[in-house]
Amino acid sequence: MRCLEESKRCNHYPDCYDGEDELNCPAPTGCKEGMFMCEDGGCIPQSKRCNAVHDCVDWSDELNCEHFSCPPGKRSCSAGHCVPENFWCDFYRDCPDGSDEKSCPAPRPCKEYEFQCKSGQCINSTYICYRSSNRHGCADNSHLINCSNYTCSDDKFKCRSSYCINQSQVCDNKVDCIHTAWDEKHCYYSCPFSSKLCICHGNSMFCNESGLTDVPSLLITEDLTKLYVNVGLCCHA
Repeated sequence: MRCLEESKRCNHYPDCYDGEDELNCPAPTGCKEGMFMCEDGGCIPQSKRCNAVHDCVDWSDELNCEHFSCPPGKRSCSAGHCVPENFWCDFYRDCPDGSDEKSCPAPRPCKEYEFQCKSGQCINSTYICYRSSNRHGCADNSHLINCSNYTCSDDKFKCRSSYCINQSQVCDNKVDCIHTAWDEKHCYYSCPFSSKLCICHGNSMFCNESGLTDVPSLLITEDLTKLYVNVGLCCHA
């Protein structure tokens, strides 16, 4: 058994391992003004409706967008989704149908201090062999080719025989070193449910501070042979 904050009961997101916190919930009563109600009853800000990002758990905020009117500062994709105007023709596909990158003017000639991507996009040469979480590099990643011998600055992390990333992108549960996942090796393991961090070592997982007293079904795998929880050691074959 596990205790859960009352505020997380019937919040349209499964926090219990078996989803029990979302069972037998009262029928949706509607959302406050300025909010959009998802088909499952959840509420999100109206500004997140048809923004080409799935904000509702059931993705219903991105349905039936064909006749949606975009707010100022955003343009409508062919399918009706809205994306910021400055994302239009920037070589990055933002519309689900890719319409923001169609019928764009021919790429301009790159300046002396710029690097020309294979797509024709121009980026600042300082971003060569640097994979940013923002839109600083080539949308086609051609600035990340032939970086095996590139030396990263002290405030960056070098992917194995490859490009550089920010230190903040290391051990963030998102693979940024695409081919080697080098940025997510030797890290703390974050449990796939609401809990404190567990530490993995070989075939053992240490979850002594997580509040667990039994083995959750989603953790039962052939690889895991020992699980340390609040009551001691749990083993399973």
